[in-house]
Amino acid sequence: MLYYYVVGHIVITVKDEKLNFEWKRKTLFNYKEIEVVNLEDIKVIVIDEGRLLKKIKTLDRVIYINNSKIGSREATDFITYLRKVTKPYSPEIIDSWDEFARKGYLKLAYKLTNVVLLFSIIAILISILCNAFKVQFLFICLMFIPQMLLHRAHMKSKLKE
Repeated sequence: MLYYYVVGHIVITVKDEKLNFEWKRKTLFNYKEIEVVNLEDIKVIVIDEGRLLKKIKTLDRVIYINNSKIGSREATDFITYLRKVTKPYSPEIIDSWDEFARKGYLKLAYKLTNVVLLFSIIAILISILCNAFKVQFLFICLMFIPQMLLHRAHMKSKLKE
């Protein structure tokens, strides 16, 4: 029932060099209408993992799409189509990490990640030596560290670009 009231479904169509957005109507919690966008007005398209359309930026506004990984086959086809039809207008296609870097947050996030990783590793070593933590707390920390290492590596690669 929660899915029915909260999750929205958007249909995006291209007609006459314009993107049309239509939300599937719901009983409660309907989404705000999105105005038609000319393809030539699109300046930046934010796509994550090559299949998750996050945002479409025009000269005067940002349209948040945020499609999910669930049932993303149509989204992947649409992204391929969107790249093809906007090619003459050459909008910039970036991912969320690039956008994060442009805002100037990536260096700070990278430094913060290093501090958190260092603190986590020190906490694990101290807990092993002192045997103060129970084993289940160590497992939680050990699950957290590999994810942080992956984020750190990805941030580092984006900083080099």
